[in-house]
Amino acid sequence: PVSPQESRRSRLIPLKRITQAGKLYAPHVGGVERHIALLCHVMQRSGCPFSVRVVCGRDNFGPRVDEQVNGVRVTRLATAGRLLSTPITLGLADALRSDSPDLIHFHAPFPWGDWCAASVFREVPTIVTHHMDIVRQARLLALYGPLYRRTLTLARSVLATSAQSADSSLWLREFRHKVVIVPLGVDVAYWARLAEMQPPQPALDARSPRTRPLLLFVGRLVYYKGLSTLIEAVRDLDVTLAIVGAGPLRTSLERQAHGSSADILFLGQLEDHELSALYRSADVFVLPSDSKAEAFGLVLLEAALHGVPMITYRLGTGVDHVNIDGKTGISIGERGAAALRRAIVKLLADEPLRNDLGAAAKERVLTLFSATTMVERLSEIYTSTV
Repeated sequence: PVSPQESRRSRLIPLKRITQAGKLYAPHVGGVERHIALLCHVMQRSGCPFSVRVVCGRDNFGPRVDEQVNGVRVTRLATAGRLLSTPITLGLADALRSDSPDLIHFHAPFPWGDWCAASVFREVPTIVTHHMDIVRQARLLALYGPLYRRTLTLARSVLATSAQSADSSLWLREFRHKVVIVPLGVDVAYWARLAEMQPPQPALDARSPRTRPLLLFVGRLVYYKGLSTLIEAVRDLDVTLAIVGAGPLRTSLERQAHGSSADILFLGQLEDHELSALYRSADVFVLPSDSKAEAFGLVLLEAALHGVPMITYRLGTGVDHVNIDGKTGISIGERGAAALRRAIVKLLADEPLRNDLGAAAKERVLTLFSATTMVERLSEIYTSTV
């Protein structure tokens, strides 16, 4: 809450205009999009001396739309198509200039943005958050490398979400002198409100009575999430696996899950109050991502906030910063279904261990990864830049 004195003071100080620029924005489902939305909302309610606006593309073809999303001004630019999953947005440079921003916060990767906005980055102080490396699309990398290197050269600061990501990224090595670590955050107050509103587990009760240990996965059903490995790992276990999320691999994953001894439920996209109930009911949270494309894993913060022990692979990214092996969960060095199965069996067989790991995970989130802490750090960077 902002005190009356702070409120009066903020009205006397001219607000600095911050434009957040990225590929897409909420309600599009994705870690980067959720992060930008959370950043905007927390900055608005925190009394920071900044006004925040978002410039992004559209999920589908169509003309430009200017709207308010939960109190945030959002410009969704006309989108003419997609090139390797990147929206081709029209008028990006003009839109970035139109509000006369004092600072642009650019969220990468956004290859079309690197292509179109270089002249703006030269005119307006710009910081870049490097959310992840592009690791699979070789054709895009050939085009993207020089563009992104130019953006990083022009940026005043480059933000990495963890020291692990900064150290392992091939993109950031040349620019390590301007890299600042700003971990992502989770809205503690928001999830606390949801916990008070909703009885436990409505989404799961309708599908399966609670008679088995509950494993939970949340995320998009895409290649790097490792869901095929997870389904293979639990095939002969007496567990319920709740898979929350949507994506292009759902049909093939459902075929793979057919005939499994485990009760594997594909719940699709859920409202946050339903997801909160699942977090509170889960025995173990599993994020089996096996690629550096999983740069942080915001869902890990959400699970940890609810006191759920985690299982992840060791990736050399922010995932390793959130889930500390033997402290907040199990971080597996060996890839594959057999190693994942052993970790699952170990946690399910030891309730005291699960309780200890879950409690430590929650404490770690509250100490290091709250959205308030994230915004305070970003506010310092914004202030020093403009």
